Amino acid sequence: MDTQFSNVLSSIRPINTDESSSLSSNTNEEEYTNQTGTGIFSTNHSNGAGEHFDEDDEEEEITPAELIEKLQQCWLNEKFSPELLEHKTPVVECIIEQIKHMENNIRSAKKGDFRIAIHKLELDRIKYMLYSYLRIRIKKIEQFASSILEEDLRRHSNTRSKLSAEEFAYASEYLKNVRAHLTASVLEHLPSNLQDLNEAVTMPRPDVDKFVFLKAMESVKGILIDDMTNDGRNEIIDMDKEDLYIMRYNPIKNYVNSGEVQLI
Repeated sequence: MDTQFSNVLSSIRPINTDESSSLSSNTNEEEYTNQTGTGIFSTNHSNGAGEHFDEDDEEEEITPAELIEKLQQCWLNEKFSPELLEHKTPVVECIIEQIKHMENNIRSAKKGDFRIAIHKLELDRIKYMLYSYLRIRIKKIEQFASSILEEDLRRHSNTRSKLSAEEFAYASEYLKNVRAHLTASVLEHLPSNLQDLNEAVTMPRPDVDKFVFLKAMESVKGILIDDMTNDGRNEIIDMDKEDLYIMRYNPIKNYVNSGEVQLI
């Protein structure tokens, strides 16, 4: 598993960002603060099938603190979501570049600089969130490979894939190997009328009706909560900003992807 994770992580190429904060002992506190780097990422990138969107390019310049906050939001949403969410490759790329800058600054710092220990602690925290985020995604891809690829195949051409290019290749190869293994170890030894692998029935799918805790990042109006008993008792609710809720994931999943709702 660690080897598979390393392959996925190493295949992601960092993009350019400005220099992060310097640890040089010759830098005073004001200069140290002003040298804090910024991350720049674009929302125009390849989807899982290797295609590009024709929408206008959008670039956003953010500070390292804002970048880390974005990573934390992506990590928590992925951790508590029952399904695989849209990939956040631009955020991951910027974080990887920021980690490289911090590691270089730590290596070049003067021995005895008290800020080294603080930066190492922060660096370990960032790495933990990044590695955990990627491991969670790989685990979901392996668990729900069939349904994820089926959903990706059915999606509209203008809809962003949930998989990055690397994840799409990994999921396809993984599912291919699972099918080959099941065929060789089980199906070939069954009667011919039982050799059909019905993946819609046999392969696990995410439970989107699972209850989740969430926080409204913005005020959201008119959320339809459908009645699972089919008695027609649907309910429409409004969410106020900063309020906390517990409800089924399915009615609010689109708001999670848009950033209006944060899973906690």
